[in-house]
Amino acid sequence: MKKGIFLLLYIVVLLLLIEAACRLFMSPVYIGIEDLKNFRKPVNLGENRAGIKIAMLGDSFTYGSKVNDEETSSFYLAEILRERLGREDIYVENFGISGTSTVEQYYIFERYIKSSDYDFVVLNFFIDDFTPYYYNNSVLNPYIFCREYEEGAERLLYYLNRLRFVEMSIVYTDLFITYMHAGVSLTPVSYMIQKMMEKDSLRYRCARELLIKMGKEIIQSNKKGIFVLIPSLTLYDFQNPYPEEIAGYETMAMLTAKRSGFEIIDTLTELRDVLDQRLIIQNDIHYNARGYELIAKLIADRILEMMKKQI
Repeated sequence: MKKGIFLLLYIVVLLLLIEAACRLFMSPVYIGIEDLKNFRKPVNLGENRAGIKIAMLGDSFTYGSKVNDEETSSFYLAEILRERLGREDIYVENFGISGTSTVEQYYIFERYIKSSDYDFVVLNFFIDDFTPYYYNNSVLNPYIFCREYEEGAERLLYYLNRLRFVEMSIVYTDLFITYMHAGVSLTPVSYMIQKMMEKDSLRYRCARELLIKMGKEIIQSNKKGIFVLIPSLTLYDFQNPYPEEIAGYETMAMLTAKRSGFEIIDTLTELRDVLDQRLIIQNDIHYNARGYELIAKLIADRILEMMKKQI
């Protein structure tokens, strides 16, 4: 009996020491919800203003990775609408944060947009917004922030993931298992493709359901939602060995958004004749200024169409 108690105490102390070492010497895999505020420019959260107010949600393609402030789709959208409507009271605020998925974007919507006086919410969707582009491209821990969608043993992991060493063990175990399934060295693209096949994973289920929830809450808060597909020109052109799977994945996301009440902009279809490598930054997957301007024009066209229907 005493040996059993001693062994149990030994294990507990050992685990506490491991946890302390992880917290002292290793960075967390995930961040907390309070850190979802690193927007490109300060936004006028909750400020009541006359005019047309638009919130742009998304990841690095919305944030505008590798381009200047005046080259983002948010900037171009505001300029285009001001010119076409002949008025200056057009406000487009960029809530894009690099590395986020639909999970994080839902919480940004809940915290900063839902109760504010925006007229339109534009959700820009890239193919890794349901599944991570790479193992460390997850901002919120799904076992903690997707509790509503957990099943079976996932409910236990909600509690265990409070421990840093458990969190890290799960991430790196997942990385190893994914590597074994892929049968090749993992790259961001091959990892993402593997995760697209795991449609029963917690992250996938959670992102899909939160997209539905966001669409409904946008309508309930008297706003209008627009879902914009951001096609990956790099993957379509030469990197991706599974174009059919990516196309099917994007179609599924658009159908889910449409059922949730979003207006849909299928950029791949509407810009098919002009989409090519000249619209992305060299040796990168992100769009250049010209690419973001084309997307902004599509969004502006749709907003103007929706405004006409209101009259």
